[in-house]
Amino acid sequence: MSQYKYTENVLEKFNMQDSKTVKTPLDPNVKLTKEMCPETEAEKTEMSLYPYWSLMGSLMYLDICTRPDICHAFSYLSQFNENPGLPRWTAAKRVLKYLKCTKSVV
Repeated sequence: MSQYKYTENVLEKFNMQDSKTVKTPLDPNVKLTKEMCPETEAEKTEMSLYPYWSLMGSLMYLDICTRPDICHAFSYLSQFNENPGLPRWTAAKRVLKYLKCTKSVV
């Protein structure tokens, strides 16, 4: 079972089709904490401009259906879904870079 075409569509949807690739879904040197969540209304408003929840929905579909290799990354990124912040957005885009690198593996 493969999600090659779906992965291609997700990469295109989030403008990541031309991104560089990475070999791991998460950066082992980055620790995401609650302190990284937006605190002010301005920060929360800025974060609302990013399609974080749409991206997480796309990752969840892949995680559940055919990509158990992103399960840990998805779970880790989901910890603060109600108030994610820009560091989590960056980390979620890294998962897309990983998927681009591995889209034909599974």
